Amino acid sequence: VYKRQTTQRASQQDGHYPRPTLVRDHAVLLDREAGFAFDDDLVGIDEHWYSDPAPFECTIQLPFPPESELSGIGDTGHHRCCWYRLELTQEDLDGAGYAPGRRLLLHFGAVDHRCTVWVDGQQVGSHVGGQAPFAFDINHALDPELQKHVVSVRAIDDPVDGRQPRGKQDWLPETHAIWYERSSGIWRTVWLESVAPVHCERLVWRPDISAGQVRGIIELNRRPHQAIEAEVAIAFDGEVLGTLSTRLVDQTTEIVVPLTRVTSGVDLENFLWWPHRPSLMDAGLALLDSDQVIDRVRSYLGYREVGISEAGITLNAVPFELRSVLEQGYWKQSCYTPPSVTAMREEVELMLDLGFNSARIHQKVEDPRFCFFADTLGLTLWSETAAAYTFDSQAVAWLTQEWVDLVRAYESHPSIIAW
Repeated sequence: VYKRQTTQRASQQDGHYPRPTLVRDHAVLLDREAGFAFDDDLVGIDEHWYSDPAPFECTIQLPFPPESELSGIGDTGHHRCCWYRLELTQEDLDGAGYAPGRRLLLHFGAVDHRCTVWVDGQQVGSHVGGQAPFAFDINHALDPELQKHVVSVRAIDDPVDGRQPRGKQDWLPETHAIWYERSSGIWRTVWLESVAPVHCERLVWRPDISAGQVRGIIELNRRPHQAIEAEVAIAFDGEVLGTLSTRLVDQTTEIVVPLTRVTSGVDLENFLWWPHRPSLMDAGLALLDSDQVIDRVRSYLGYREVGISEAGITLNAVPFELRSVLEQGYWKQSCYTPPSVTAMREEVELMLDLGFNSARIHQKVEDPRFCFFADTLGLTLWSETAAAYTFDSQAVAWLTQEWVDLVRAYESHPSIIAW
């Protein structure tokens, strides 16, 4: 059953996949040049910029924010609105595995702070929250008469609105004191993937060491019209430890996978995730409808438990002494966006080489690929998000919704030991 679900271990990827804990065989990253324009007077919607290429006289290098040098724009002034125009080719669709009967998802790693997205002039969705990832099904908007499809994005990021969760982003025209340049608009990877009409949208792992099992959550994109089958397998170093077959009738299903090979005796230590030995278990999920596989995903988990005792924090029931550093996650040439995937790995490696075993991610959320390197290299993380500087009901609403979205998106990373 494990081989039926996956032929490649999710924990062994090179770190470029933008959603490491839920991997499919095909994905296309759109980190390239796109048309760009500021819209300080907020005229873009009235003038139909979402279907007009004329305003986009500049180009920007995604996924870097326009304030950054690496974006090719490098404008740190006050701009409350900006637009993007990105072309999708047939090669992009093919690379994502798009075919008749399947759906095409357009993913955004993060857009600060409120955005609206159009495809071929048709609105496909909007999102609020500058740190959390989100995606839209764009099938209905693809114009079959076009050889290339156009994605238009409008981002609102008021530089002086204190209600927006901004973290260390400065609200003044010139940076001062402890604050950094802003990271407006798109500042994390945009990417495509193709899925079945019913597919796994979220996969969560919650190890239960004392019971010798892993609890999980399978969340579909919608409730299936009729029950579908789910096959789950968890393996360690290529050896299957536990499997489960179950029927899914609801959008969300909780599962329990007994790990028959993992005992509480001497062998247990070999399977545990520790900073000094970040062992990972691989997981596979296959969804079947009438014995036909309709979705197949790869994942991984760290078999570990975090707790509290009189001695303080415990990891796997053992007192865990923190040697922690404050991680600002800011790069001079690219602001909040790491300059490359390699830079994320090197950042984790540097903290470990300096003797730290933990990092507090300060006033932002790091890229999931940064968390992947923390998972695989053995750095524990205290995760947080950006704070607002004005307290009112709108600030509470924005922060609360985004915080929930972020915990849901990052929950399965074993490196995260505190929120």
